[in-house]
Amino acid sequence: MRGEARRLVDYGEANGRSQQAGRDSAST
Repeated sequence: MRGEARRLVDYGEANGRSQQAGRDSAST
């Protein structure tokens, strides 16, 4: 269960980074 939670955290971080990168490129 701990490993799954960590996977979700890693996925959330990667998702947040890609979303932020998309916003940055859209603003420029």
